Amino acid sequence: MKRSAVLALTLGLAACANQPCDPHRDRNIFTVGGCLVGGGYQARVDQLQVDLAQVEQERNAAEQDARAAMARRDQAAAAQARLRVDIADERARVLMLQQSIASARSRAGADQKRLAQLQQDLGQLRGEQERLQAEAATRPDAPPRLREEQQQQQQRVRALEQAVLRAAPRD
Repeated sequence: MKRSAVLALTLGLAACANQPCDPHRDRNIFTVGGCLVGGGYQARVDQLQVDLAQVEQERNAAEQDARAAMARRDQAAAAQARLRVDIADERARVLMLQQSIASARSRAGADQKRLAQLQQDLGQLRGEQERLQAEAATRPDAPPRLREEQQQQQQRVRALEQAVLRAAPRD
């Protein structure tokens, strides 16, 4: 009988050892004994440690991913700020160029008017020069005053021609 009791106890403990052992739920002394002797509690502790290590690795990986994401976000924000500054600079340059173009167009218009006036004055002086040359040709005994006027007209014509050349647009 003793032997049967020991055998029954051993079989009971071995059966308990095959069941999942949880110290929070195990209330039967045979189950607790079986989990202690059979290593059920140790297996549970070992599994919980493996689970804990895995969760810690996942948490560390998530934290590392979060830090990397924040670094990328910061880099993107810095790049965005640089682009905004570049855009503002480009807009300022475009505005300056537009103002320069408007000013150049205005000057070109004034230059065109001045050139037209100089060309008109040149035409008048050439006509006057031709008149004086014709008058001098018809009068061989032309007074010195007429020759002086003719020379002055030639000088004015040359000066105006040079002014026209300086005022003419250069391509």
